[in-house]
Order: sequence, then C-alpha cells, then structure tokens
Amino acid sequence: MGGILSGLAELFFPESCALCGGEIAAASRHLCASCLEALHPLPVFRCPVCSLPYAGEGAPHPCPSCQKKAPPFAMAVAWGAFGGTLREAIHAVKYRRELVVRGVLGELFLEACEGQWGQGEGFDAVVPVPCHGSALAERGFSLPAMLAKRVASRWKVELRLRALEKTRAGEKMAGLGLAQRRVAVRGLYRAREKLAGRVLLVDDVLTSLSTVKACTLALRKAGASEVCVAALARAEVDPSNKT
Repeated sequence: MGGILSGLAELFFPESCALCGGEIAAASRHLCASCLEALHPLPVFRCPVCSLPYAGEGAPHPCPSCQKKAPPFAMAVAWGAFGGTLREAIHAVKYRRELVVRGVLGELFLEACEGQWGQGEGFDAVVPVPCHGSALAERGFSLPAMLAKRVASRWKVELRLRALEKTRAGEKMAGLGLAQRRVAVRGLYRAREKLAGRVLLVDDVLTSLSTVKACTLALRKAGASEVCVAALARAEVDPSNKT
C-alpha cells in the first residue's frame, strides 16, 4: 500500500520539474519557475487570420499567404510560438507521457481561447482534430481531444469528439515541404456526423495549416456554417519551401 501511495504522490505532487528536473515550489504547476517564465505567448504583431507572427509594427494585416488565398476557416488562434519550452512541454505530453504537464498546457490553451472569444458565446460545437485509431492506441490519449474537452467544459459548449475521423494511419507531416503536406492530407479527414452552426476546431500545433484546412472543409461539408481554429502553438513554415 505504501508503494502505491508513494507513486500517487509522485504523480500528483512531483518534487521536481517535469521538463528540466529542477526543484519546484509546492504551489507551482509541476514546472519550475525558470520553465514557467520561459513560456512566452505569441507577439502582438501577427496575422489576424492564421496567427503567423511577422516582423515590424503597424495595423494588423493578413500575411502574404492569407492575402493570396484566404483559408477555409474564419480565423486561427494559438497561444505561443512552437519552440523552446513550449515545444518541450508539448513533446513531453505527446511522446514521453509526462501527463502532469497537461494542466499547464490546458491553462495556456484556455487563455488563448478566452482572449479571443471570451466565454465562447456563439459557438455551437467543439471538435478536435482526430488521430488514427492505431496512433490513439499507441499513445493512449489525444492532446487535441484533451484540449477540446477543456474548452468545451469551460464554455459549456457541446463536445463532438467523433465528428471527424482520420481515414488512414502513417501520415507524418514533420519534415515535409508545403506541397508534400497538401498532397498528404488529401482525403485524410472526413466527417462522421452532421454539424450545424459555428464550430471550434482544436489542434495542438499549427504549422502549414494543411491539416486544419482539410478538417475545416470536412466540417463545412458536414453542415458547419463557420469554423474557427484554436491551438497551443503556431510554427513557422518557410513558404519558399515547395519540395
């Protein structure tokens, strides 16, 4: 019994930072002060459509890609740039199963959503970007689904976990150029349920936007009148990379 209690105490009240192993304060959120301070939100100057940060100052304006062709979603919001401590925290949850970090990421995600949409008035459903069944079985959980549950519960909006499905496994986006990503998502997502009204689509990281664009088209085909996107992080992709 003592071993079980000790394990539970280590899980819920860890004595070291879940990211760097450093000492943490009793009132901290499972991360040390240095790691918490290293989490930075996106800069003010970013595309109002896709949240891509850009250099310079002045009135908000769409990035070149959104100016050239507007995405199918109304807007995409993310909390921070995909790098540094935020990247480490996301990877800690997704690939190392450091589940104590989920609470921190959930708070950051809610901060991004409420900063843009308040208490979610006007949304009719929250839908996570799905992962394939084999990947779900391997990891045991879905980070987008966890984030979607968090915001749906806070806003008291209907959570539609099964509204979308990923039709095949093995599609790895990391390392692919923009053109390859567009090809990779063709037919990859489809709706399993009918939808209506305004939908919040949830993902963990936005990179080329190929995934959320494909999911948005599937949601709109299923009946959604408008789709907005929310994520934890926004990664930069070099638009000149056409490989």
